[in-house]
Amino acid sequence: MNDQGRQTVTLKSTFIALTYPNYRFWYVGQMISLVGTWMQSSAQGFYAFEITKSKAFLGTVSLAQGIPSILFMLVAGVLAERFSRRMLIIVTQVWLMLLAMILAVLVFLKIAEPWHILVISFFTGTANAMSTPARHAIVADLVEAKALNNAISLNSSMFNLGTSIGPMVGGFVYKAAGPAWCFLFNSVSFLAMIAGMAMMKLAPRQKQVPGPKKHPLHELKDGLAYVAGHSRILTIIIITGVFSFFGFSLVSLFPAWAKDV
Repeated sequence: MNDQGRQTVTLKSTFIALTYPNYRFWYVGQMISLVGTWMQSSAQGFYAFEITKSKAFLGTVSLAQGIPSILFMLVAGVLAERFSRRMLIIVTQVWLMLLAMILAVLVFLKIAEPWHILVISFFTGTANAMSTPARHAIVADLVEAKALNNAISLNSSMFNLGTSIGPMVGGFVYKAAGPAWCFLFNSVSFLAMIAGMAMMKLAPRQKQVPGPKKHPLHELKDGLAYVAGHSRILTIIIITGVFSFFGFSLVSLFPAWAKDV
């Protein structure tokens, strides 16, 4: 095989997951939504510091958005196994879209107060916690097994692109037009995700374990027991939790540091 042939094969294998229509809908919709999400995330931090001048408040906002992950994500994992993952994602995207729109309207009308940001942050965190297990699990429903690793890799690249592009675009929009437009863009961006999910043609999921369904609490217990019994998985979860706890806490203080520069 010549060099051109090798390059063609390599390029195709690098993006093989995108040859599946369902995954293309997912990738494009999620990419647009992620840019909007990170536009709001960065703009919200600067706006919160602008109206409060409090570093402690920035940390409180981060806490309000993070607490739901501890409270609800395990339950959300059970829901992702028992109900339609697509429907869970669509419902939570509509939820997030409405929250972003409410914040945009409050800021446009110049009536937004710190407690509004705290409440919206908590319910935003709740929606994210309820959708995260379904968003991770549904990838396996979008491609064949041979393309799953590639789909997961593309998901990671998509997240990194969103975290890079979103704050950059958000900064320009914040400076040129104000924070409300960042929140409005985020609200509209969820339509791309909702439309992509609605257009997918998914086969019915096969029941993995024959027999009657277990009680949700039993499923939750089984999941915790599985993690506890596999040291590698437990280690990965602990490391990820530590880095997320301290890393995202650091990011939440960036607006205050930027003002001091």
